[in-house]
Amino acid sequence: MPMRTLFALAFSVLSLPALAGPVEDLISGARTECRGCDLSNQSFKKASLDGVDLSGANLSGASFHRASLKGANLAGVVARDANFNLADLGGAVMEGGDFSGAMFYEAQLSAIKAAEADFSRTRMQHARLTGADLGGANLDWAIMKDVRLNNANLTAASMERTNLAKASIGRTKFDGTTIVSAGFVEVSGAGASFAGATISLTDFWGAKLDKASFAGAQANDNRFTRARVDLGQFAPGALTRNIMPDGRVQGTEQ
Repeated sequence: MPMRTLFALAFSVLSLPALAGPVEDLISGARTECRGCDLSNQSFKKASLDGVDLSGANLSGASFHRASLKGANLAGVVARDANFNLADLGGAVMEGGDFSGAMFYEAQLSAIKAAEADFSRTRMQHARLTGADLGGANLDWAIMKDVRLNNANLTAASMERTNLAKASIGRTKFDGTTIVSAGFVEVSGAGASFAGATISLTDFWGAKLDKASFAGAQANDNRFTRARVDLGQFAPGALTRNIMPDGRVQGTEQ
């Protein structure tokens, strides 16, 4: 082959554009799915990913800071320690995902479908979870101060040491939920339901739980000081060793 032809071929190869990877394709919109992909430790900061299908993907350590993931499919993902601060995940499907240790500060999570998902040790301060489905989710050690959690479903969730201080939880269902050593200090929870819940060692100081339901619940060793709550609805023996709204400790009456 003539030398001139070889040089021409070499130059044409060098001139070819580099093939884009899945991260670049997702950010550019050239690709709308990456099911089961390894996207760990990648940056999607401020990316527009509405409706993208990342089900089953590895998102651990990835950054979605200020990204838009409205209606995205994140079912079954592994997103440990990922950054979703200020992200919009409204209506996203997150069922069965592992988001343990992730950050959701001021994130939009309204109407997410996250049944059986793992949100343990997450940081969700000031996040919006209105209408969220968290049935059966793991929220152990999650920091959820000042979240908006109205009209949500937390049926049969696990809430050990979950911090919901000053959260809005009106009309939310905690039915059958296990709540241990959690913080409900000064929550606003009119009409919330704790039917059949098991509640122990939890702080409800100053909580506003007007018209909340505790039908069939068991509450032991909790603090209800200054709370607005009707504790008369508990069945005999289902309310023991608690600090009552008036500061009186059950079992110490003379």
